[in-house]
Amino acid sequence: MQRSGGRGRAAGPARDLCRWWRTARPCLYPGAVFLLAFAIRLWWVRHWILPPYGDQPSLEAFAANVAHGHYYGTHGAYWPPAFVFFAGLVERVFGTGHAYLAVRTADAAVSALCAGITADLGRRLLRSPEAGLAAGVLFALYAPSVYYSDAFLAVTFATAAFAAAADAIAAYADAPSTPQLLLAGALLGIGALSKPTEVPLIVPAFIHWALRRRSGFDWRFAGRSAAAALAVALLVVAPWTLRNLRVTGAPVLVDTNGGVNFLIAHNPAADGAWVNLGPANPVLLRGSGYDRPNTDQLAWQAGLRYFLRHPGAGLRQARTVVRMFWGMTDPDIATYGAGLRPVTADLHIPLLRFALLRDLAALGAVGLFLRRRRTALLWVTVLGYCGGYALFFFAPRFRLPVTPLLAVAAAAALQQLAVGWARQWQAAHAPREALGRVDPAA
Repeated sequence: MQRSGGRGRAAGPARDLCRWWRTARPCLYPGAVFLLAFAIRLWWVRHWILPPYGDQPSLEAFAANVAHGHYYGTHGAYWPPAFVFFAGLVERVFGTGHAYLAVRTADAAVSALCAGITADLGRRLLRSPEAGLAAGVLFALYAPSVYYSDAFLAVTFATAAFAAAADAIAAYADAPSTPQLLLAGALLGIGALSKPTEVPLIVPAFIHWALRRRSGFDWRFAGRSAAAALAVALLVVAPWTLRNLRVTGAPVLVDTNGGVNFLIAHNPAADGAWVNLGPANPVLLRGSGYDRPNTDQLAWQAGLRYFLRHPGAGLRQARTVVRMFWGMTDPDIATYGAGLRPVTADLHIPLLRFALLRDLAALGAVGLFLRRRRTALLWVTVLGYCGGYALFFFAPRFRLPVTPLLAVAAAAALQQLAVGWARQWQAAHAPREALGRVDPAA
């Protein structure tokens, strides 16, 4: 009797510990992923300081304007403001010494936060904390996300904003509430201030919310929710749009560099990388400068004319850029990431390369489509963002915001493989266990 009581007393704390672990792991896993990702990125930032290249000097100049109290510092609206103000505030507090180390470290923290968000998003979409943990670790180890956390560019901030908005959208589908909907809309607005091309995420959100039930389509709920979230997002963007209207005289939603990027991708010299249009370019000659609305409009018109007249060239351009993205031959990485390739080669870790994440994501996509009611947000966004986006802009790094979703898809593949292996193991060992059992009645 006493022994039985002892076992009961011992079982109580064990049950409590198991109950605590089941409750706590959804929070502990993203936190652990954040720490892992931040340690990796902090090491990278401290040991591989990239030289300023491409857009970085311009972004640094705008951030310096903010740091010195000059606000945006121009009468145009060329760069989306979110990263400019983020970097400027970091510089104002910590300074700009040692190759802008403060901003690079802050960006590393943002990228690590994105890894933690990816873990939470995976948990929600795949209904498994362990699958979410796998997704977060995949993103934490993903070489391009590590590389860009050291680059003075907006893409890391934009990727985190995109992942956070997607996570809030998934959370609202699981447990609809007004605060959660407001959060999803606000994060979508922050994403738009990072990259205006993140606004269309509201379309996958609408589809995801419409498919949240086990059967049928809840179009009314999805329509109301999407309209409300989009309204909140536009309210977040509105102050900047009003500023643009006041200083440029035109209703510029966020920035004016979309047209120039589109023209770089759709002109006779387009080759999948950056093309110097040159000061003699007729579009730039007729415009008033890169940061002016009329140049943006003229560039859109010129790029669209070229695309319509040469659709084959436009599709080949898209294919080239997607191949660069998947093959880790992004011109940024190939030209300025000389330290990245030796590291990945010396470690012999295929996980650090594009190919494994790509292949696992493709495998996971099959299963995700079969579970499309639960994961519509993921596969619709990947197809729309990575597939459709490739037709419009040139830089492979512009596709980086979709990688948290690819990590979730890859984690789904690992989940499917683990379940399959577990079933095979059980099938192989069940007969042996049955033979080894002793009948208590015998």
